[in-house]
Amino acid sequence: PLRKDFIMKLASSVLLAVSSITIIGAAAYFGKNYLGHSSTPKAQATQNAANDTKGPCGALSANVNGTQIPSGLLNMIVSNAKEQQQTPEITPEVCKEIMDKLVMSQLLADYANKQKVDGQLLVQQRLLLAQQSVLGKAVQDDFTKTVVVSDVDLQKEFDSLGLGEEFKFRHILVKTEAEAEDLLAKLKQGGDFAKLAKEFSQDTGSKDNGGGMDFVGRTQLSKPFGDALKQLKKGEMTNKPVKTEFGFHIIQLEDTRPSSTTLEQVRGPLTNKIKEDKFKALADKLKTEAKIDIK
Repeated sequence: PLRKDFIMKLASSVLLAVSSITIIGAAAYFGKNYLGHSSTPKAQATQNAANDTKGPCGALSANVNGTQIPSGLLNMIVSNAKEQQQTPEITPEVCKEIMDKLVMSQLLADYANKQKVDGQLLVQQRLLLAQQSVLGKAVQDDFTKTVVVSDVDLQKEFDSLGLGEEFKFRHILVKTEAEAEDLLAKLKQGGDFAKLAKEFSQDTGSKDNGGGMDFVGRTQLSKPFGDALKQLKKGEMTNKPVKTEFGFHIIQLEDTRPSSTTLEQVRGPLTNKIKEDKFKALADKLKTEAKIDIK
C-alpha cells in the first residue's frame, strides 16, 4: 500500500514546483488555456510538448471549466518532483493526487481572475518574477544541454582541484595571528614542530599526534589550507600563518602520493561543475556588458 506520508511529501514538492512557476502566472502568460492556441510553429511545438504522454502519469489530463490541464504538464511536474525527492515509483494513485492539486490551483486561478486580482501591483510584480525565473531556468537548462565539456577541460579541473594527489602533513592551529607568528618564530629558531603542536595546537584531532595528519586530498581541506599545501615541497613549512575559518595554521608538508581517485571516477560531478562554471561565466559576461544603473 502507498504510504500517506509519501503522497503528502510528493504533493508538497509538487505544490512548491507549481508555486515557483505560478499557476496564475502561467494562465495569464499563456492565455486562458495552459497551452494557448497560436498557430505559430513555436507555439505548436509547445502544445505538442504539453500533450506529451511519455511520462510517469501517461495520458492523464483534466479539463476545468473549459481550461485544459495537459498530460505533459503533469508528467513534467511529477518527474521533477520524483527526481528531486528520490521518491519510489510513481503510481496511478500518486498521479491522481497530484492532478487534484493542479485542478485546485486552476480553480483558484480562475477565481482570482474573476476577482481581478491580476490587476494588483503586487500580483503583477510576482507574475513578472515568476516569468523571469522560468525563463532564466530554461536558458540554463538549454545551456547545460548544449555546452561542450572537453577532456582537456576535465583534466584541467581535475588537476586544479588536486584530485590526483594526496598530502601527509603536520599543522599547528591557534586562535590568533599573533600566536601563530610567535610559534613560527620558535620553529624558525629550531623548535620541534611535534612538541610545539602537542603544547599549543587547538586541533584536538591531531595535537596528540604532534599535529600529524595521514594522507588526505585537497578537496577534504579548507581551500586556503589546501592551496598552501600545494605550494610546499617535502619538508618545507609555511613561511607565514595560513588563515582559515578555524583560525591560524602553521603547516609542514611531510610527504605526497598519487591519489586513488581517477578522472573517470569523478567525470560526472566534474562535468556538472564545469558546466555550472561556464554558465556563471556567461551570466557574468551579460552583466558586464549590460548598462545597469542602480540608484
